[in-house]
Amino acid sequence: MTLAIGMIAQDKEDRSVLLTSDTLVSWGELRFRERKIYEISDYPVLVAGSGVVGLIKEAVNVIEQVLHEQIGNNFSIPRLRDTMPKVSNYAYQVMKYFADRKDNELSSNLFFSLIIAASDEGGDILLYRIDPFGIPERCDNNPGYALIGSGAASGGILALSEYFPSDSVPNIDEATELAAYIISLVSSVDSTVGAYPDIRILSRGKTGTLSLEQYKKLQQTIFSRRDLFQTVWELASHNEVFDEFLLTFLNDELIKKEYRKFLQSRENK
Repeated sequence: MTLAIGMIAQDKEDRSVLLTSDTLVSWGELRFRERKIYEISDYPVLVAGSGVVGLIKEAVNVIEQVLHEQIGNNFSIPRLRDTMPKVSNYAYQVMKYFADRKDNELSSNLFFSLIIAASDEGGDILLYRIDPFGIPERCDNNPGYALIGSGAASGGILALSEYFPSDSVPNIDEATELAAYIISLVSSVDSTVGAYPDIRILSRGKTGTLSLEQYKKLQQTIFSRRDLFQTVWELASHNEVFDEFLLTFLNDELIKKEYRKFLQSRENK
């Protein structure tokens, strides 16, 4: 199964979109790693999928054809946004074609969900979720993120709604750490979700990913943060002196922010 997360980010004047997913594929008793994020050729568009891998790949091919037919060489986010109803409908038709086949004994399990993320050279961004019924949901304004896959139900949506800033947009470093942290967190309770994420970043029409060194540093940060969150949770309620001491010596701004929120909520009870 899968956990894929799309998230918007803001760094000064630049807006970007983060798309990440776990890389574990389950097939019966078999487990292997495979990327679940696909690039659309000639366009700064990424697609993450959850469901039957073969159908997802076919849907990605169909989406690519639709975009080339509808947009041509004049790519922009407004043009892509206008095309989204047709994109989602064609993706749904791929699923419906196989699900409706009478000779297919597994037709009831032939479904998928998609996240589509994009960015143009002008700095405009797009983030959509397409559900198994082919309904497109715009996510780049509200709530600012999208999730698909079994991992969303087994803890992903709860964790992201809790940690995603309600009064601001995270910068790209914060968004990257948060998405990777949630995938790691969910993987500890859902064996069908892998702990190692594939991370892509779209900004001003360019697609990027993490270097090996950046990825190693991110993994260390995630493991340290999980341990620290657990320690804080266990010790925070002991006394107010410890609360002030901990705030003084914490050097992680995200943890400081979340811990202050925790203290405030405790005082309000």
